[in-house]
Amino acid sequence: MLFSSGINVQFTKGASGNPAGRPRGIKDKRHRFNEAIESMIPEVLESVFQKAIAGDMTAAKMLLDRSLPTKRPEQERVQIPIKENTALNAREVLQSVFDGEVSPDVGASLLASLTGVLKAIEVEDLAKRIEALESKKNEPANV
Repeated sequence: MLFSSGINVQFTKGASGNPAGRPRGIKDKRHRFNEAIESMIPEVLESVFQKAIAGDMTAAKMLLDRSLPTKRPEQERVQIPIKENTALNAREVLQSVFDGEVSPDVGASLLASLTGVLKAIEVEDLAKRIEALESKKNEPANV
């Protein structure tokens, strides 16, 4: 690349832009710090483990949080009779929640599923209506 003054500023391949810079292979502070921490991990874990065994609840919580997966609630299986009317299905789900037969989170999940079904029905209905309107538009007028 040439400047308007005619000076070539193109980098040459294999030549450093900063020859007085850090030599290759020299580790920076972060790398040395990480290596020092990694070498200490077994001793730190042993120390935390011993404190947890001795009754330190903070150490025990830290060990358990890091080693055991988080328990997620399992969805209970429910059977709700499906009616042709979706509003009746929603009422049935709400009644089951109110009666304590179904937990609120499962009820919310069921209602969200019913909402998805309603949206699918709505899209299908709109597609049919658009198709009917287009077919009427393409028919010759009876005059």
